[in-house]
Amino acid sequence: MYKLFLCLRYLRRRHLAIIGVLAVMLCVAMVLIVVSVMDGFLRKVELAARGLFGDIIVDSSSLSGLARYDAFISTLTGSYRVEGDFEPAEINPPGRAVYRAKAKLADVQALAGRSKFDTPVSYPARADLFKDGRYHSTLEGQLAVEPDRTLRFAADGPADKSLRLGAVYAKVGQGLPEIDSATPVIYSYGLLRIGPDYTTTVQICGIRLPERLAVTDFEQGLFAQTDQADAGFDPPLELLLQRTQEHVELIENAITRENAKPQARQDPDLIRRLGEASRFVEDKIALLDDSLLRRQLAERLQSQLEAEIAKPADRRDAELVKKLTQDIEAQRAVLSERLGQPDARTILGLGIAGLSFRTPEGENIRMITPGHKVVLTLLPAGRGKVPRILDPNTKTFVVVDDVKTDIYQIDSKTVYVPFDELQLLAAMEERLDEKDPSFVDPARCSQIQIKVKSAFDSPARLVDVRSKVRKAWSRFLTEHPDAASSEVVINTWREKLDKFIGPVQKQRTLMTMMFGIISFVAVLLIFSIFYMIVTQKTRDIGVIRAVGGSAAGVAQIFLGYGAATGIVGSALGLIIGCFFVRYINPIEDFIAVYFGYRVWDRDVYLFEKIPNQVDPAVATVIAAWAIASGLIGALIPAVLAATLEPVEALRYE
Repeated sequence: MYKLFLCLRYLRRRHLAIIGVLAVMLCVAMVLIVVSVMDGFLRKVELAARGLFGDIIVDSSSLSGLARYDAFISTLTGSYRVEGDFEPAEINPPGRAVYRAKAKLADVQALAGRSKFDTPVSYPARADLFKDGRYHSTLEGQLAVEPDRTLRFAADGPADKSLRLGAVYAKVGQGLPEIDSATPVIYSYGLLRIGPDYTTTVQICGIRLPERLAVTDFEQGLFAQTDQADAGFDPPLELLLQRTQEHVELIENAITRENAKPQARQDPDLIRRLGEASRFVEDKIALLDDSLLRRQLAERLQSQLEAEIAKPADRRDAELVKKLTQDIEAQRAVLSERLGQPDARTILGLGIAGLSFRTPEGENIRMITPGHKVVLTLLPAGRGKVPRILDPNTKTFVVVDDVKTDIYQIDSKTVYVPFDELQLLAAMEERLDEKDPSFVDPARCSQIQIKVKSAFDSPARLVDVRSKVRKAWSRFLTEHPDAASSEVVINTWREKLDKFIGPVQKQRTLMTMMFGIISFVAVLLIFSIFYMIVTQKTRDIGVIRAVGGSAAGVAQIFLGYGAATGIVGSALGLIIGCFFVRYINPIEDFIAVYFGYRVWDRDVYLFEKIPNQVDPAVATVIAAWAIASGLIGALIPAVLAATLEPVEALRYE
């Protein structure tokens, strides 16, 4: 009991003990803040990287790319993807929807096993229906490949000509049980031009939407279609108009905020840029609004036309039919010129120089929004055969969205276009031999991105799945020697991005070590304080020993004293550290507003806000370290106090 009494008495009454508590508190808070921010930064980088590429990446080491990619994907997922211009059949059985399309020769070879055959080949299949750019429903049916290379998809469902059939997925096997989905990607490089004055180099990425959404977190970074599970290159006009109007409000609020500042603190250049952005975006609002009205008018005219055509021939007004047809074609021509076809639309990376900027508060201001036109130019070197003269391919695209992946090196240089369109522009499409039409040079892609099921996405299990994918590729390459003409590299997302993530991890470790070393001052400070206390309380120690106190008991007094210093200091440090991390962004905003200094420059860093999450496990380790530092600092003084002889201690002073 006397040990606890003396320990608490010293803790309450000795001012030096308060200094020790404050030292531990500051060290705990400082280390917790630094580790939490650096860990949060690293987590954001890892999430962004994984969300960009999926879990496993199959890469070609050259521009020649990967051939028969859909066939290889089918060995992983068990489903073979077929995409074509599926049109409703002229005559459908009651309650059945039948769609037909002309198949590519590579698809015929993959599904039928050969180029020429006499009996149709059929597989269970599923397909998604879309209406006005949005997902409508899924059909389960049968996909048949006929000898004349016609694809026939039949399912129970509505034979509605306003519904567009997306890709058809034929069930051709079991696949690997660990694989959830996969998608091919094409990369190329070229020039992005807007108007007569703006030109920059970009990486052009060909993707399949919404298929890519099943593999990556692409939809989370979209501007107009954020978190839309059916995001694509043909988004609804209503959605584009709504999001663009919201962006104008954001710009106007930013202008109002800047104008409300004192004259000395206003940024004239920022106000000017905000004004320009407002004018650019308002022009596109007018264009989108008028386009929406024209589309609605075309739909009403179409309904009138169909009603008129449905009348008996003797009651049908031929002049009205002709006029309605002309009016509909006129409206659609305007819409096509303004918005382009779905294969001539693009999604820009948010961060391309000159097309967007950030305010000091971290708001993303877009100069280019849905409705703007851009011109892409690239050299078709997709098959790796580079003649002496390459004729560049140029095409105009309409911007329908932009995307933010939180990786500046990607966002500042990448534009996304439909996969099939970039395949044509990069000369990576399927080619048939003019002399032997049964011989095909398959279409190619640059990369295959794979997502594994959640049960297998831990680092260790992901490496095992990667090994299985490598074995599957080796078997596939044996069966299809033309699948790759150069080395193929298969890595997990972490292995692929090790050179990007590794330096961030090293920075986190270095910062933690530096602040840990600085915090070691708490141990030295506690040692000094306790040594002084032992020196000042030598007579008290002698009294305790003289009345029967043991050496171990005296040591326990000072060790308990040190532990109490660590416990109280770490508790206060955790409270202060957690509070600071939780409100670190408002604190930074306060400093920026009242002192004109901003630590987290939104124009430089990848993320709009400072990471502000505390990991309980990290907080526990830091608290345990603080308590241990108190014990270590008190250990030598406690031993000195315990080894004092009672007679010598009583003679002190």
